[in-house]
Amino acid sequence: MNTKFIPAIVMLIGGLIDCIFAIINHLNLFDFTLELLIVLIVFLVIGECVRYVLEQNLSDFADENGEESNEESDEETDDEEYGEDDDIEEEADDLDTSEEDEEY
Repeated sequence: MNTKFIPAIVMLIGGLIDCIFAIINHLNLFDFTLELLIVLIVFLVIGECVRYVLEQNLSDFADENGEESNEESDEETDDEEYGEDDDIEEEADDLDTSEEDEEY
């Protein structure tokens, strides 16, 4: 999963909420700009923390799933390489039983 946009999204949501409150409270321009700068920096840090935690957990999750899927694909590859397909085994069993019936 691509997590590089998470800090920006969190920061923009925080800035939007701050703008709404500034409009409701009729802040002057200097106070609004200073407050918006502080809010954006704080939410940037929060977004970076969220991104870091998600990357750590998603990489662990991907590693666990990756190992399982690699093992399954290795088994399928081994079966294909050595001709151990289920259909071939069933046909061989059918041939063995028909040969035994003919001998007796």
